[in-house]
Amino acid sequence: MVFEDPFAIRHLIPYEMYRNYGLQPDSEVRCLVDRINCTGRVFLEPQHPHYTAGEAYQFRIVESLQAEGEELTGSLMVADVFGNVIGVEVPEASPVDKSRGEVQCVVVKIRKGIPELCLKQDC
Repeated sequence: MVFEDPFAIRHLIPYEMYRNYGLQPDSEVRCLVDRINCTGRVFLEPQHPHYTAGEAYQFRIVESLQAEGEELTGSLMVADVFGNVIGVEVPEASPVDKSRGEVQCVVVKIRKGIPELCLKQDC
């Protein structure tokens, strides 16, 4: 997919990552500059149609995992509105009521169409 910025510079963005966004040819799309690499190439992130960075949302719990390392930490696998499965770390000091089937998370940022999440009480 080719995007053209207000300065008439064109940027190539892989469509597959954003196929659920409902993007149409010849429409205006708000984007954030995700990063600029060392050669000056600009990487854009189209604005997510449902989530905004810094806001809290309810996510459906798909799976609950326990991992043993230096500390006993848990992690949850949650699903976003498009069905993407996302991992969320759960510190031992922050118990989560998994019986409801949902957990409230804050969208830290969105990268390649997938939100990066943390538990609301831990952000």
